[in-house]
Amino acid sequence: MKRSSRLALAVLCLALAGASAVLYARDVAGRREVLAFAREWGFDVRRPAYFEQISYEPSADTAAGLMADAAVTDEVRPVRWTDLDEMERAAWMDALAQRDEMLKAAHALALSAVAANPGLAFHTWRAGELAYLGERRRGAAALMASRAKWLVPLRHATRLAPGFDGSWQFLAGAFVETWPVLPEDVRAEGKGVLERAFLDPDFARRVFVPAATELGVAEAMALVPDVPGPLAAAQAQVAEGNATAAAALRARWEKAEAKARAEDLAALEVRARMRDEDGLRAGCRSFVGAHPPRELDGAVGQRQAARVLALWPHDRGGSWRGDGRAELLRYFLDGRGEGLDRAAVRRATEALSDVPETERARLALLAGDRYGWERAVRESKTVGSLEWTTFFAELARAELAEGRADEAAEALGRIAPRARGECAVLLAQREWAEAAGDEGAVADVERELAVVRSAPTRPEAWSTAWSLPLCVDPKADGDAGLRIAFAAAAPALVAWEVNGGRRGTLLVGPEGASLDVPLAGLQGVVVVSLPLLAGPRPGLASAERTDAAAAAPNTRPLSTPPRDRVAVAR
Repeated sequence: MKRSSRLALAVLCLALAGASAVLYARDVAGRREVLAFAREWGFDVRRPAYFEQISYEPSADTAAGLMADAAVTDEVRPVRWTDLDEMERAAWMDALAQRDEMLKAAHALALSAVAANPGLAFHTWRAGELAYLGERRRGAAALMASRAKWLVPLRHATRLAPGFDGSWQFLAGAFVETWPVLPEDVRAEGKGVLERAFLDPDFARRVFVPAATELGVAEAMALVPDVPGPLAAAQAQVAEGNATAAAALRARWEKAEAKARAEDLAALEVRARMRDEDGLRAGCRSFVGAHPPRELDGAVGQRQAARVLALWPHDRGGSWRGDGRAELLRYFLDGRGEGLDRAAVRRATEALSDVPETERARLALLAGDRYGWERAVRESKTVGSLEWTTFFAELARAELAEGRADEAAEALGRIAPRARGECAVLLAQREWAEAAGDEGAVADVERELAVVRSAPTRPEAWSTAWSLPLCVDPKADGDAGLRIAFAAAAPALVAWEVNGGRRGTLLVGPEGASLDVPLAGLQGVVVVSLPLLAGPRPGLASAERTDAAAAAPNTRPLSTPPRDRVAVAR
C-alpha cells in the first residue's frame, strides 16, 4: 500500500474515532439530562421501573422518550393510593402539586428527543401527547389557541408510522374532546382519523359513545369500518339506549363476519397447500377464537367449522375445557353432526384430554369408531344412568341405519327406564318398530310422541331467560315452525337461537313483531332461545306451533333466517 493511501486511511480512522467520541459524549450528556429530569420529578420513587430502564435504552433520545411516556402515564392513568407506601405517597403529593410544571418539562424533553431523532414517530407522538395534555389543563380556549402545538406533531406521527395505532387513537380522542370548538376543515380531517382509529375494537369500545354524543349516532356509526371487531364493540356500547342503532350495527356485523370467515378460511386452505403446519395450527386456533361457531350458526357456518376441524393439525394435545378443537366438537355434538369428516373427529378426540366419558362415546360414534365407543361403554361405571340416554338413542339410530335391528334393540334396552319416554328415545323406538314392521308398536310410540309434542309453548312455559325446549318429530313437524309474537313499549333487538346457535335477529318496535322459527330438518329435543341484545326486554305475547301452511315467513329479522337441514338427537 502506498504511503499516501496509508496516511489517508489513518486520517479517516482518526476522524471516525473523533466523531464516535463526540457522539458518545453527547449520549452521556443526554442521559444525564434524562436522569436529572427523572429525579427532579420523583420518577425514581413513583415509577422505579421506568427509572431503571433508562440505563438499558440504546440511546439518549430513546431514554428521553421513555420518560416522556412516564409523564403521559402520570396524567392519563389513575394511581391506587392504597398500594403506596409512605415515601411513594409523599412523592406523589409533590408531583401532583407541580403537575403543570412537570408536563411542561416533559414536553421539552420530548422535543429534545425529536431533535435528536426526527424520523422516529414515537418521539413525535409523545411530544404531541404532552403538548395536548399540558394545554388541556388550561382549558378549551388554550387548547384551541395552541392547536398547532399538539396537532402538527400528532398529525406528523400518523404520517411517519401509518400502521401505529397509538398516534391515530390519541389524535382521534383529542378531536372528539375538542369537537365543539373545532373549525369545519379540522372536523373533516377528524372524521378520517376517527375512522382509522375505530379499526381497534378496544378504542371503539371506549370512544364510540363520546363520539356519538358529539357527532351524532348516525355519523359515528358511519365511521365504524366494516370489520367484525369494531362493529361488535360499537353495538355493545349502544345496546342499552338505542336498539335501532344496535340493529343496524348488527346487520353490518353479520355481513362483515361472513366475509371475514370466508377470507380466513381461504387463508387456512393456502397454509394447508403450502404444508405450513405451524401456520395452519395457529390459524385454526385464531379462527375459532375470532369466529365462535355459535355466533353465526347456519348451513354455511357449519360447513366452515367442519372444514376448520378437518384442516387442524392434530399432532399436539389439548384439553376438553380450553382447546379450540373441543369447542368445535361440542358444537357438532349439539345436533350438527351430519356431513362431518369422520377421520377429523377421531383425530381431534384422540388429541384431547379430560373428555367426559359420555361425550367421548358420542364422538367415537360420530367418527364411526366402533372400537372407541365400545371401549368407552365397557370401561364406564355409570352406564345405564340418565347421562347415557343421548348416546344410546343415537347408537340405536346408527345401528338401524346400518341394518342391525337386533343391536339397535339392545341399545334401546340399555336406556334408563326413567328416560324411555323422552323425545329422542321415542323417535329411535319408532324407527326400530318401523324397521321391525311392528305396526302396533309404531302406533303406541306415535301416541306417546303426540303427548310429548303437545307440551305447552305459551309464554308461561318459557324460562326466565326466554328459552323453550321442544320435541320435534321430523315427520309431523317437517315443514312446521314455532311462531312467536312480541309486544314492546320501546324498540328492542332480540336474537333467536336454535340449540345454542344464533340464527338471526329481530327488531321489535312499539307496533310489535312476529318471528317464525322453522323446524324443518330438526328432530329430537330442540331448544329455542331468545336472548336480548339491545333495549328493554319486550313482552312475549304468544308462542305456538304452526303447520306447513301457517309457517310462511312472517318475520322482520335483520338477516334472512337460515332454513338449514340439521339433525338433532337428544
